[in-house]
Amino acid sequence: MKEVKKENWKYLVVFFMMALSIGVGNYFNLRAEAGGWGIVGMAAVISTISLAALEFCKVLIYGGSWNWKRLLVGICVAILSSGLLCII
Repeated sequence: MKEVKKENWKYLVVFFMMALSIGVGNYFNLRAEAGGWGIVGMAAVISTISLAALEFCKVLIYGGSWNWKRLLVGICVAILSSGLLCII
């Protein structure tokens, strides 16, 4: 197994905390405007742009290649957190 660098763990924590906060933030900011499942759509759009930008910055700073799986999981985390708050 490859040894995981400390920067990678910090980056993963920041990445998924950002995904979660995008989803929760969208719910509270757009609750009155979008209403219902429109919030989930906005979470998908905003999280895609934000997380792709974060991944792009990571590639520029640390090198390496895009991790599409991590990007998709982050987008799903944002969408699911918004969706769960809509249901609750």
